[in-house]
Amino acid sequence: MVVSHSSILICLVSSSFLILLTWLVLRKGALMGYIGKYVWIVFLCIAVRMLVPVEFRFTISVYSRYVMTRFQNLMNFRFGIGGDRVAVSQIILHIWMAGAMVRFLLQMAKYSMFSYMARKYPAYAGFAGQDVDGIVHDINKEHGRGTAFEIKLVPWMETPAVFGVVRPRILMPAIRYTEDELYYVLKHEMLHYYHHDILVKLLCEIFTSIYWWNPGVYWLKKQVTQVIEFKTDASLASGLDRQGVTEYMMCIVKTLKEKPKVKLGALSSFLGLKQGSLAQRFYFMEDNSWNGKRSHGVLVAVVSVVLLFLSFLFIFEPAYKVSTPRSYDCPTPETSYLVGGDGCFEVYQDGEYIGYVLKITDVLTELKVYRHMEEGANEKFMQKDYGYTWAFLILIFRYAIPGFRNAILYVRGFVCGRSRRR
Repeated sequence: MVVSHSSILICLVSSSFLILLTWLVLRKGALMGYIGKYVWIVFLCIAVRMLVPVEFRFTISVYSRYVMTRFQNLMNFRFGIGGDRVAVSQIILHIWMAGAMVRFLLQMAKYSMFSYMARKYPAYAGFAGQDVDGIVHDINKEHGRGTAFEIKLVPWMETPAVFGVVRPRILMPAIRYTEDELYYVLKHEMLHYYHHDILVKLLCEIFTSIYWWNPGVYWLKKQVTQVIEFKTDASLASGLDRQGVTEYMMCIVKTLKEKPKVKLGALSSFLGLKQGSLAQRFYFMEDNSWNGKRSHGVLVAVVSVVLLFLSFLFIFEPAYKVSTPRSYDCPTPETSYLVGGDGCFEVYQDGEYIGYVLKITDVLTELKVYRHMEEGANEKFMQKDYGYTWAFLILIFRYAIPGFRNAILYVRGFVCGRSRRR
């Protein structure tokens, strides 16, 4: 397996194409109904493609003298910074890593805020003597679970949400639910925990932090949230009669009238979707078609895996004209390497082609042999310039983390102040 500029570019292009294709399919309600729960196979294939930007041995190279050669030259172009020369690809890597680090720290600050609120606010006791603990116990018994849920009252939240991977807490708004409505709300949030939806959303946040600059990833995260709600609604409605399904829909509409004031991020909320998606959400509950047919799942799996394989099958690489051999200094492992095999090896020194040999002589025995020219160039590049990356990360950890810590303390103080005024 080889990681190169070309493999990363093909990874981004092919994964963006898969995301666009998925969007074109899922925006049609009929096709979404046909795929059903097997849409998770599609999401998994997209995630695999985006996380594996490598070139395999079976990959077929398609050489492009104009587009890919110019792209490669641009990535290798070096700017003079502080007496040193830094490549464009290294600058892009710094910006990419800095953006990922900043977004990840923002999400951690948000998670810390919700964790603090979940401990601070009082227990939710319901209205008119509702037995909240009894409802939670009954739902646990229905599913053969013994999970201990903490139900908290958070007045400024306007939609229920579940929080916590290890110690689950359900955050309830100050909405007057009836006994049946409270049962639907709590069961919906508890199903999110049973299905490990909180962990899925946390992984989506990490994935979004890595590809913070890609708009398609944000759309993909919204689609994952939508599918999570479809799955939870279908699971809850499967145990209800038609009247119960209608009551559950009315409970959703009642909660929708209160629009949330905050973005919940990694929390799984009772709404989870925008108002425009309610029609499709209700359709799956009434038609009970979310589970789909096994034959549909096989077709979706075959198409997804074939597209994933095709995205790895071809790669576009730069094509360079081979110049005539010239005189050169004695090659050393620090400056030179060999590319090729089967009795013919090209010699590169300082990234430039200087000739070829048919046999590795004593002078060349200490040089590394690579299968592709880019493989050797990238390794030499990382050996020279990797120190810039570590220096950049040290600066981020030195100055950014204390700033985020102060921001978290400020938010906590602000929340405490609001609570005292109430």
